[in-house]
Amino acid sequence: MRDRMSRKSIYEDELIWTTLSFFEIEYFRGLWHIATDIGVGIYSVREFKRSIFYYCDNKINNVTHKDIKEGFRRMVKIRRVVIYKDPHGSDKILFWVVNFNKNQRPPKPTPSTLPRPDGSFKYDKDFVPATALKEFDYKAQDALIDTEGIIDTYEAKPEDQKSRKPEKKKTASPQKEKQLSIMQEYMLFFKEYIGIPADDKEWDRQYYKKYVRDATNLIKYLQDAAGKTGTNVLDLAKQSTREIVKSLKNKSLSWSLQGAVMKALPEWKIQYYKRHAQATKYTAARKKEEAERKQLIDESNNPEHKEFVRGLMEDYRKKHPIRSKNNDKK
Repeated sequence: MRDRMSRKSIYEDELIWTTLSFFEIEYFRGLWHIATDIGVGIYSVREFKRSIFYYCDNKINNVTHKDIKEGFRRMVKIRRVVIYKDPHGSDKILFWVVNFNKNQRPPKPTPSTLPRPDGSFKYDKDFVPATALKEFDYKAQDALIDTEGIIDTYEAKPEDQKSRKPEKKKTASPQKEKQLSIMQEYMLFFKEYIGIPADDKEWDRQYYKKYVRDATNLIKYLQDAAGKTGTNVLDLAKQSTREIVKSLKNKSLSWSLQGAVMKALPEWKIQYYKRHAQATKYTAARKKEEAERKQLIDESNNPEHKEFVRGLMEDYRKKHPIRSKNNDKK
């Protein structure tokens, strides 16, 4: 994201303030920080969620992918943002903030690698292409918004089809499954927990190294606890993450692996030791009770024990004969 200055022109735009909600206005401002110095950026709902609405996943502010798409759709409808495919032929879906350089005038603009709707890259503070406002089909833009910036299909160009050779069918050879390390398994769990697909290579490229360092510290800190309690360190790391994050979310607090989770880990470790000690004590008492009960059952099924009990009952009857009702009347 880039640093931007807010000009008064944004507050003088009547259409924005009478059409968009406060959430959508902040969303619109967030696009300025993502866009290049000519107002162009890559449309990606996941990236908007991570960059603009990173902390908006609590009870007070819970922004979903659907909210992000609908907010963008309203900005396109009032023609303050345009969404389009890369005019130079790549599979990227781009957005352009209309009149961006009237609101933002960087002193030293850097060259943009992403083109405007008309294919130009040059910085121009007065640039307003007519195609962006008049000739763009709203239905086509609406369809691009629903893709969330993910292109699932590849449309081959004519020259690609000519040069492409027919693929030979390869027989599938049995492959051994790679055994993942503890760190790799934890990172897969962490990505799933924060709602990132396991095969998201873009997330891995930007954030994997950072979170691996934090996860390494977390697992090292829990190794002694895993050894003392006989628990798998990976299961312990997953359990601690779930319980700490759940506690923070219940208090409507933001969290990060390096910050809030690591700070709360020592207290969680103490509570875990207490819970484990209570569970061990309870388990030992249950085992002792089960052993005594089994012993009593085994003794009651022993023939010698049955004969002994029968002798005791006969002796008791001799000493305490049962009186009849007639004898009681006499």
